[in-house]
Amino acid sequence: MTTTPTDNNAPPLDAARSDHTSPITSPSDRRAATFHIVPRGLTIVWCLWLLGSWAVILPSHSEVNSARWMVFASMYGLLLLWPALRLSQDHYDRLAPDIANPARLLAWRAVFDWLTLIAVYQTVVWPLKLNAGWSMSQAWWVNATLAAWGLVIAVLVGWGSRARSGMVRSAVMLACLVVLLGEPLLRAVVSAGTPTDPAGVWTMRLSPLDIVWAMTESRSKFSAVPWTWHVGTVAGFAALAVIGLIATATPNASPADRKIKSQPD
Repeated sequence: MTTTPTDNNAPPLDAARSDHTSPITSPSDRRAATFHIVPRGLTIVWCLWLLGSWAVILPSHSEVNSARWMVFASMYGLLLLWPALRLSQDHYDRLAPDIANPARLLAWRAVFDWLTLIAVYQTVVWPLKLNAGWSMSQAWWVNATLAAWGLVIAVLVGWGSRARSGMVRSAVMLACLVVLLGEPLLRAVVSAGTPTDPAGVWTMRLSPLDIVWAMTESRSKFSAVPWTWHVGTVAGFAALAVIGLIATATPNASPADRKIKSQPD
């Protein structure tokens, strides 16, 4: 019977794992190593969404209408598809139990998501400017509108991603739906059967649908004056909310405690 010689001077396993040159062997180490803040998979999904929208919309409408509906498709992806993807992912206890402050990391990840999605969107909005004949200021206001409401969604995504409960995450996703569609549905119900134009009775304050519609008018009809204060206010409050989300993000437990909780029974 033979025995394998052992080195009594070998460092403990935990010390070896703390060495940056040691290989990643355990499942928890692999999950922590793959918990990247750069949204690579989300970027691919976003590009496919934009390409699919472009293939469906642009050939079937005039220049101005195709640009308008392309912006609307981008808005639906930014305000609904993005939070649906992030909120359906595993909780950070399962993804990366070794991270010291995952709540803050998730808040920063939401900000990086937003920056990446808006950066990729630039490849859409500027060709649309040429296609629809928008002015430079009109293209910038279309950008600012989607960026402002996208930052609102970033706050919801960053906060909802911390939750372990599926009910809480579903409630956050419902809040994203309310941001985009809640006010239009409520306005339609309230103004049903009235002879006056609902748009003249109720100007939307929460949903960006009215603003995006106005921003994507033809160049001769475009005017950003009625909406500048509105877009700026939404962007300002969303930026303050993001700062507060990052500043108040504290770990609920130590990494060791989260490892124990994340292990299956």
